Amino acid sequence: MIPSLRQLFLRLETLLQPGRVLSGLSLFFLRLSLALLSSVLVFLSCEIFLMTHRSPFIRDILREWTYNTFTGKCIAYCSLHKISAGTKPHCCYLADYPNFHMRFRTGTLRLPSCEHGYRLNGIGDRDPVYGVVLGDSHSISIRLDDEEVWASRLSQLSGKRFVNFAWGGTGTADHRELAEAVIPALKPPLLLLQLTDNDIKDDFRVYFNTETYPSVIPTGIRPELENFQRSNLDRILHLARRNGTRLVVVFPPEHLRGWADTNGIPFITLGDMPPFQHGDAGMRFTVDSHFNERGNRHIAQELHSFLQKIGLLPPGEPGRLRPPLVLLNDGSGRSVGRLKESLLSDPVTFIREDSVFLFCLRRWGIPLLRGHRDRPRHRRTHPAF
Repeated sequence: MIPSLRQLFLRLETLLQPGRVLSGLSLFFLRLSLALLSSVLVFLSCEIFLMTHRSPFIRDILREWTYNTFTGKCIAYCSLHKISAGTKPHCCYLADYPNFHMRFRTGTLRLPSCEHGYRLNGIGDRDPVYGVVLGDSHSISIRLDDEEVWASRLSQLSGKRFVNFAWGGTGTADHRELAEAVIPALKPPLLLLQLTDNDIKDDFRVYFNTETYPSVIPTGIRPELENFQRSNLDRILHLARRNGTRLVVVFPPEHLRGWADTNGIPFITLGDMPPFQHGDAGMRFTVDSHFNERGNRHIAQELHSFLQKIGLLPPGEPGRLRPPLVLLNDGSGRSVGRLKESLLSDPVTFIREDSVFLFCLRRWGIPLLRGHRDRPRHRRTHPAF
């Protein structure tokens, strides 16, 4: 029987007592070496567990690690169109683990003086554009594979191409700036504008020209910000009508539904979707408040039915997905083989960038030890729609 590490340590300590073979200083270094070896074994065991365990909770941790380490950095700015946040062109990333597979790829819209990125669907990405999607993190769904995002699933269901220009942390001012750049260039028949309650915080940042915003919008300035939002939506609507584009609002907050009714703009809320009328259990990530693959699938199905009902989506044959991509060879992917290579060739880089276990310690372990409440759990509050 193979002795445990503790038994081995006790035997060596008994054998190598001071005065018998090694001095006290040598014994100290022996104990230190065994402690370091134990730490390395624990570290590698945790790393292997996180990369191979197939529970949804562990997969959600890997998604969060992917977002914070790689895909979340695919952000771009355009000084020409004064766009403060958008999808970076020419991004291509692939995660390939035993328990987690994900692709994040972006295409490029080239304009005369600049270019803008958008997330690829994995289906019909060279077809004529039928719809443009503007929104925030609930539309870019940066923790999901290209083909799991609701915009991509809507393309799959309808056989029509929807181009996803969404990016996280954006509000109506950001949507207006991006619409002014892409709508005249593409002239799509349909524009899906996704909004949320927390857009007013992002618009606070733009309106007051600050990088921060309060956790709760003060009552005294809220009417001013709501008028600012309506002004942005008016400009988007005017731009859409000028280019022959029909506007549909997805998940408008309550204070903007009156604007949609007044202007005759169709909209759909989360409460209008039967799968969400009794709550969203199982629809969101376990360590994050955004919609998971199941939630995105239901959103796409309900949007597809809604758009057909109001006559904005003609009947069409479902699209076909492309074959899965092979692992890239340009350093833009992560797999068990590449992590092993990184660990052996450059341990410092592995610890700094590639370790999932150390990311968990930084993301949740250290704040928990400091008394913070930001830790993974199976229920978490999320923005209302």
